Amino acid sequence: MSTVRTLSYLSDLRETAFGRPPPRHGLNLLWWFAHDCVQIDFNGHMTAKCNPINGAFGFHRFHNRDGLLPYSDLLYYEVGNLNITDSLPDYVTQNHTGYSDNSNKDRIIVSFDPRRRRFENIYVTQHSDQVNFDQNHTYRISAELIKDIQDLSLRKFLRKPKNRSENVFIGIHQPAQTNISQSTSNELTEDIQDLSSEEYISEPTDHSIDIPQIVRNIMRTLNNLSDLKETGFGRPPPRHGLNLLWWFAHDCVRIDSNGQMIARCDIANGPFGFERFHNRERLLPYTDLPYYEVGNLHKHGSLPEYVTENYTGSRSDNSNTDRIIVSFDSGKRLNNIYVTQHSDQVHFDQNHTYRISLDLMKKIKKLSREEFLRGRTNRPEQLFISMPPSVQHNHSNTCLSKKCCCALICCGLLMIIAVELYFSFKK
Repeated sequence: MSTVRTLSYLSDLRETAFGRPPPRHGLNLLWWFAHDCVQIDFNGHMTAKCNPINGAFGFHRFHNRDGLLPYSDLLYYEVGNLNITDSLPDYVTQNHTGYSDNSNKDRIIVSFDPRRRRFENIYVTQHSDQVNFDQNHTYRISAELIKDIQDLSLRKFLRKPKNRSENVFIGIHQPAQTNISQSTSNELTEDIQDLSSEEYISEPTDHSIDIPQIVRNIMRTLNNLSDLKETGFGRPPPRHGLNLLWWFAHDCVRIDSNGQMIARCDIANGPFGFERFHNRERLLPYTDLPYYEVGNLHKHGSLPEYVTENYTGSRSDNSNTDRIIVSFDSGKRLNNIYVTQHSDQVHFDQNHTYRISLDLMKKIKKLSREEFLRGRTNRPEQLFISMPPSVQHNHSNTCLSKKCCCALICCGLLMIIAVELYFSFKK
């Protein structure tokens, strides 16, 4: 038996072409399963919301006689045969013709632990003929992909991805403004279509949720050290954001000859406290790629001491307010890097979230940590990154005061020497 590929991202699923094109029902079946049959607990376990043993929704035993799937002590169950069930939702069954075509081709197969009521593994597959499944089109669905599907409405899950710009320049010329307005209008229409009439008519409790994505995610990109200084990110101490950003630039990012930002560690495996960021409140632009965050000092990780040294352990101060969030693809490429801060103990602050450009990342990588924090370089951008203007002013005054003291001491010594010489000559 060949190794079954695991699908971790929406882009992986799209690449397989599972459930497409209509009248195939696989994508509708998978969305239904993710939303109605699975609950993912705090430990990442996939708990069953239905009991496949009892035959709910047409579940029945899959005996794996041909070795399609890995050997397991747990029993396998399959679902999706539209010829033997009428309890699946209409949106799953609507294209079923009843004939020997592709409208009943797709299946989901699960290994189920009845004692824990847990799905250990979830697979999608398709028939190669009327009897057998296709080994080359059988895939394991990861818990992370199930989470991503649970975050999407059915319409958005089925919708083909758009090429959206993540950086919108306010001062754009008229034709570009027209195109963006048209794109926003189209997306608003689609978002309204996703709502029931009651949801559309009712007054929203959180207005930010109902703003079209392209409008909400007009996010500032930081290209220079001066841009970073201006935002106030990571300042003043005990905030750890600047040390975190310097560490990330030097230890986690390699810039290749093509100008691509390549991850130097396997972020998906959770080193240094990296964890999935699900973007449920749409802090960041929509992407098929998963987001990961790092910087939470409450969780045990292996961040260096200079990042964690000001951490107090208290939730009432700013010593754990800063985070870095990245989008990361299976080729270990960092597509985008963001810095943000908490607005409270749970939420991030949309107004203090910024994208870090490739150019800024290059500049940080050229600086020592002391240069980055203090700005003592011979380069054109001589900045006190970690000091607000008032502190910089006081620092300059301190330097002047020290020079004055040195001058007075020297004058005093010269006076003493002159007096000694005068009396020695008189003798």
